[in-house]
Amino acid sequence: MSTRRLLLALAMTLWAGMCPPAPQGAGVIAGDGAEAIRGFLPAVMTGIPARADGAQPLSRPPAGVSDQNPAFSPDGRFLVFTRFENGYNSGPAGVFRLDLSSGKAIRLTPEEDQDHVNLPGSAWNPVRNRIVFASDRSDRGDLWRIAPDGSDLTPVTDHDGPPWYIEPSWSPDGEWIVFEAGNGVPDDRQRGSIWKVRADGTRLTVLTDGPAEGVDDRQPNWSPAGDRILFQRRGPDSDDWDIYTMAPDGTDVRRVTDRSSSDTDASWSPDGRYIVYSSDYGGLPTSSIFVVPAEGGTPARVTFSDAYEDGAPSWSPDGRWIAFESRLGEGGDSPASLWRVPAPAATAFTWPEWAYEARLAGVSFEPDMSDAEIEARLQRAVEDGVSVLVVDAPTGWSYTAWVDDVAFNRVLTLMRDRVFPRAHAKGLKVVWYLAGLELVCEGCAQTGRDPATEHPQWMQIDRSGDPVQFSGVQGIFWLGPDDLDAWLSPESPYRDFYIGRIEEIASAGADGLWMDVAYLLNGIGQFDDLWPSYDPYSQAAFRAAYGYADIPAKDWGDPTWRRFVRWRQISIARFIRDVAAAAQRRVPGLLFFTENWGIDSNFVTQYAQDSLDFITTPFVATAHELEPVDQGDAGMANATLKQWRDYVLMVKFAAAVNKGRPAWVLTYAGGVDDSLREGGVHLAEGANFYEAKGPEMMDDSTGSRPVLFPWLAANARLAYHSSSMAEVAVWYSPRTRDFIDGENAGDSKFDYAAATYLSAYRGLGRDLLKAQIPFDIVTGQWSLAELRRYAWLVLPNAVCMSAGEAALLRDYVAVGGKLAVTGDTGERDAWCRPRPGNALTGVPTHSLHAVSSDLLRTDLANADRGRVLIEPRRGEDERGPFLLLTLVNFDSGRDVMDINVDLRLPGAFSPTSVVWNAPDAAGGDLPFTIGAGRVRLTLPVLHTAAAIILRDAALRPTGSFGYRPGFPPSPRSGAMPLHAQEE
Repeated sequence: MSTRRLLLALAMTLWAGMCPPAPQGAGVIAGDGAEAIRGFLPAVMTGIPARADGAQPLSRPPAGVSDQNPAFSPDGRFLVFTRFENGYNSGPAGVFRLDLSSGKAIRLTPEEDQDHVNLPGSAWNPVRNRIVFASDRSDRGDLWRIAPDGSDLTPVTDHDGPPWYIEPSWSPDGEWIVFEAGNGVPDDRQRGSIWKVRADGTRLTVLTDGPAEGVDDRQPNWSPAGDRILFQRRGPDSDDWDIYTMAPDGTDVRRVTDRSSSDTDASWSPDGRYIVYSSDYGGLPTSSIFVVPAEGGTPARVTFSDAYEDGAPSWSPDGRWIAFESRLGEGGDSPASLWRVPAPAATAFTWPEWAYEARLAGVSFEPDMSDAEIEARLQRAVEDGVSVLVVDAPTGWSYTAWVDDVAFNRVLTLMRDRVFPRAHAKGLKVVWYLAGLELVCEGCAQTGRDPATEHPQWMQIDRSGDPVQFSGVQGIFWLGPDDLDAWLSPESPYRDFYIGRIEEIASAGADGLWMDVAYLLNGIGQFDDLWPSYDPYSQAAFRAAYGYADIPAKDWGDPTWRRFVRWRQISIARFIRDVAAAAQRRVPGLLFFTENWGIDSNFVTQYAQDSLDFITTPFVATAHELEPVDQGDAGMANATLKQWRDYVLMVKFAAAVNKGRPAWVLTYAGGVDDSLREGGVHLAEGANFYEAKGPEMMDDSTGSRPVLFPWLAANARLAYHSSSMAEVAVWYSPRTRDFIDGENAGDSKFDYAAATYLSAYRGLGRDLLKAQIPFDIVTGQWSLAELRRYAWLVLPNAVCMSAGEAALLRDYVAVGGKLAVTGDTGERDAWCRPRPGNALTGVPTHSLHAVSSDLLRTDLANADRGRVLIEPRRGEDERGPFLLLTLVNFDSGRDVMDINVDLRLPGAFSPTSVVWNAPDAAGGDLPFTIGAGRVRLTLPVLHTAAAIILRDAALRPTGSFGYRPGFPPSPRSGAMPLHAQEE
C-alpha cells in the first residue's frame, strides 16, 4: 500500500463496516444527465429506488463513483463532500462542493492521484469561510484548508510519518481545528487519539491518547457553542462504538450513548442540543440515522430503510434538514450518494409568531396579593393593548425567594396557580422575569443573614480576593441601605443550584423565561474596578481554556489579560446556554430571553455579556435594555439629535444580533411624545417595543399605550415579515471594542467620548443617518452569502481583525463588494497584537466619502434630513410582496411637512397602492408616480412617526413568506454621497 493510500485506509476502513452508509441521493450533479434540484426540492430521479422514509436524493454520482461525508455551508445553500473515484472509500478522492439549488457539483481540490477527505459536521467554518480536510498530497496525512471556490489551498500541519492527521473539524470561532490522529497500524490494531491545533498550525495539543488508554477515539466534531467536542470511542477488542463528549481541553469526558450498538459518525445540531449519528441500534440489519439529546437519553430514529446503509450525517444550519451518505446493501461495497431527510420536529426550535409581534409591558406580583389585585393588573394590560406581559415576582431579585424552599414555593404557587392561568384566559402571553447572578438579601445588613457566609463557594471573587457582596450601595434605585447585594459565579456550584430551580420554574406554565442580566460585576455604586472571576472554579476553567497558570494582573497591553477578558464573556455565554437548554429540556418550545444591558458599548467588555455570542444559538434571544438619556425618569424627552442617532444605532445593533429571532428592546420614556418616537424607531428597525417609565423596569406607564400599541399592531406583521433594503453595512468589531477601548467608558451608553473605537463607530453611524443613507450592522459572524447583498461594507477603525475576518472581507471584495475603511483598520490580529503587515494588504479600499447609495432620496435640506429617520424594508405576507417605509421625526419642536420621498424599486415590484398611517394622524391613501424603476410619493405631515405601505397587486404570494424578503434584492448602484452638513 502506498503511503498516500495509508491515509485513506486509516480514515475510511472505519466507515466501511461501522458507519451507516448514505442513501442514494436527491438532487443532481451537473453533467451527469440528471435533473437539477429546483428550489431546494429535488426532482425525482430515474433509476433511483424510492425510499418510504421520505429521504430525498441530492446527488447521483457517475457509475462506480461514491459521494460521501456531506457537510453544509454556513448559509445552507451548499454541501461540501468527498468524492471517491473508485467506489466506497476507494480513492483517489477529492473534495467537492454541491449547489443545492442547481444540483451542480464542482471540484475544489486538485485533480490528482491523492486522497483529499473532509469530515461531516463542521468542516466549513463561517468565520474564516474555509473548508478543512485531510490530505496525503505530501505523502503523509496532514490537515489542509481551502476556500469554497477552490482557491487558497493551504497546509495547516506539516509533519513526517505517523500519526496520520485525519477527520478535522473547526471550532466555531475558526481559531482551532480538532482532529483524529491515527497510529498507522492495521485497522484491527488501530487506536486513534483526539488532538487539536491552532488554525495557523501551532499549539498542537493531545486531548485523548487512545493507545495509552487502550481505547480507540475517532471523528471529533466541535459544538456550535465551542464548549464541547464530541467523538466516538470503542474499548479494547470491541466493535461497539459509543458517542462521547468532552471539554475543549480534554477534561470532563461524558458518555452520551451506552448501548449494544455501533454508534458512529456523530455531529451536532445547530443549537447544540442534539447529536445526529449513525447506528444499528435495536439490532438493525443496516445502519440508520439517529438523533439523541446532547446529554444522552433515548435515541430517535430518523431514516427507515433497511435496504440502505446510512451514515455520515450533518445538520443544516437552519435545523430543518439532515444530509447523509447512503448505499445499498448490508456491509457491501456499493458506492454511496448524498441524501437528505427532514430533521425530527422535536429537535427544531421555532420562535412563535406572537414573540415576533409582541407588544410588551411589565407587571409585578407578590404572594400576598389578593385575586382581585391580580385580576386588576392583568385587565389593565389587556385594555392597554398589551399582548405579552413580562411578569416579575420576588424571584426577580430576592435571595430568600431563591434559596429558601418555603419562599420559593410560595412564588411558584403564585405564578403557576393564580397568575398564569388568569393571564392565559385573557389571551395574554406571559414571560417570567428571573434573577440571574445577582440576588438581593433584603434588610440582611440588619438581620445578620449573610449570603457570602451561607454559600461562600457561590460567590464571585474580585481581583483583590474579596467576595462581590455589598451593602450601603449609593445611587442604585433597586437597593435599600440595609440590603446585601450578592453576586454569584457562573462557574461555581451555584450553576447547578440555579439550573435545578430553573427546571422547576420551567414547568409552572409560563410561555417564556427572561433572565436578568448575567454579569461578572465590574462596578456598582461607589464600588468599581472589581473584575471578578478570581473564584477557584473560574480560575480552573480559565486555566483549562488557555493553559495559563494564573489569571494575570490587569494590564491591557498583556495578551494574557485580553484572553481573560474574552474568556469571561465565553463563561457567561456558556452559563446562559446551559440554563436555557435545561429549561427547554423540561418544557420543549419554552422561550428564553437573556437580558443585555451593554448593547454595543464597551460596558459589554467590563461586565462580560456579549449578545454576539448568541448569534449561533437559535433557542436564546437577547432582550436589550436601552436606558434613558438622563439615567432617570425623563426617558428621551430631552435627547439631542446626536443622542437620538445613537439611540437608532443601538436599536439597529440590538435587532441585528438577534438575527432571525425576536428582537425585544426595553427602553424608557418620560411621556407620550418621546414614547411615540421611540416606538417608531423600533418599528423602523424591526425591533419590538417594550417601554418602561425610568428608571424602574416595572413602573412602566407613560400613557402612550392606547395611542402607540394600536399603531404598532397595525404594522407589526409587516415590520417583522420583512428585512432592511439597505445596500450599505457598518462592520462592528467586538474585539476592537474589547481591546482598544477596554475600560474607557463614560457614565452611560450615550457617553463614549473617552473611547477610541466606539467614537469612530458611533460617529460613522451618525454620519450615515444624517445623510439619510439606509444601513445595517454586521460583524465577522455574517457569512459571505449574507454580506454580498451589500454594495458597501464600512469598517470604522476596526483595528483588531482575525485571520478569518480578513479572509471573509477578501472574499467579499472578490465577489464585487467595496470596502470603506477608516483609522487603523486591520493593523492588529484577533487578540490585538501588532501584525507584520495589515490584514487587508492588497485589497482595494476606499475612503468614507466614497460611500454612496441612491436607494432612497428626499428633498429635505441637509439639516432637516438629519432630523428625520427613513428606513425602507421589503418583505412578503399572505397578500404578496410589499415595501414598508417607516419615518420618525426626532425634532419635538416642529412637524415636518410635505416630505417628498423617491425610492428605487426592487426587481419586478411596481406598486399599485400606497397608504400611510401614524399613531397621531389619520393617514390614508398617498398619491404616487412611477418612472425609471423608482416610485415617488409625498408624506403630508410627520409629527412623531409614520408608516407607508406599498403593495403590488400583480405579484402573488409565493408561500415562502416569513422573516425574509419574498423577492430579489435591489441591484447595486449608488449616488447619494455620505458626507452631509452638520446641523
